[in-house]
Amino acid sequence: MNSRRIWLVGVCLALSAGICLAQNNQVARKGAADLGVGRGSDSHRPNILVAWRNSERILEVEVLVRNLGDVPGRGKVRLEICDDEGHKLLGTTTFPVTVPARQDGGEEGTVVQTKGFRMMNIMFDQLDRLNQRYKLRATVETEGEDANPIDNVAAKGFNVDGRALPGSTTMYRYRFANISDHEVAAKVHIDNTPIPAGWKVQADPPEGAGVTLAPNEVFTGYITVKTPKEVSDGQYIDFQAALVGTKDNRPYTIDQDEWYLVATSKAAQVDPPTIQLKPDGSVGVYVAAFDPICGIKEASGVQVAYSLDHGVTFSTRVMAYVRGNFYNKTWFEGTLGPFAPNVELASVVTVSNNAGITRRFDLAPIKILDHSATTVEPKPTKSGGSF
Repeated sequence: MNSRRIWLVGVCLALSAGICLAQNNQVARKGAADLGVGRGSDSHRPNILVAWRNSERILEVEVLVRNLGDVPGRGKVRLEICDDEGHKLLGTTTFPVTVPARQDGGEEGTVVQTKGFRMMNIMFDQLDRLNQRYKLRATVETEGEDANPIDNVAAKGFNVDGRALPGSTTMYRYRFANISDHEVAAKVHIDNTPIPAGWKVQADPPEGAGVTLAPNEVFTGYITVKTPKEVSDGQYIDFQAALVGTKDNRPYTIDQDEWYLVATSKAAQVDPPTIQLKPDGSVGVYVAAFDPICGIKEASGVQVAYSLDHGVTFSTRVMAYVRGNFYNKTWFEGTLGPFAPNVELASVVTVSNNAGITRRFDLAPIKILDHSATTVEPKPTKSGGSF
């Protein structure tokens, strides 16, 4: 993943309900570093990318750390898989990062590649199979003073309804748990990318509302978006909802959640998948796909399901990322088996984008042979493969 130019522009919009969403402007921070997680120029979301997931089931995650301060910044980055209330399910160790001052390239940022491990990949797989909502939370710990510590925490949501339909009302629920053993006082902070013309947003509670949580208490908030009768493919809003506390007279982010809402009527662009029988009885499945509007769903957006009993039952595998950035052409592969000779294999490839639109390809059945290799072109569904 290349470094991206960062969108850090928020919006303050007075609506009929009297809400004012927070602004996150690009004013340079004077006399100190200002590290934080940047946004991707393609996705416009927090640049936390689940990129590599190979046949050895080891993954890496990339995080873009930018610096809006006028001096270089140093720090450490850690990543956590969390449930929708913010409880950590699994985390990485910290990784060092150095980012130049804003005028020397800090705004474009520095990509940190964090080495994953088998249990993290298993956790992604389990959560995605259950379609359970979760988030990836990145925290940047700045060495010394940080001019704006609120943006040192960013989250990226998964398995959340993210498609904006014309003339519709969509509600998003976010939850934050007080996992400490003492009472916590905080304020609601809602940051977002610019709101498309005609879209109306309401937050409950509104930006700046005070919250006091007892130990283990859970806070729930809501964001509602109403779209006009006509929307254009590619219109979007990315919300970052957070609770901000104060410690030693300095603000800090207790937790954050993300909601990416995008208007699109298009499925991903997919080359016909291919399947190859290998000499050891295993089967390779290959596909190239991308979505220039909202991206292929990370971690589990490309899957292959296979059946050994003529379609009565299926098992599913997530196909591994090979190369690409999900918005431009990206290659995926998967390995099934090995299988015993004379077994007939039926398989289906599905490709999902971040709006939840899925394309399906039914591949032509193949029979497992001894010491043979062949490539079989897929047979697409009659419906066109999108749902």
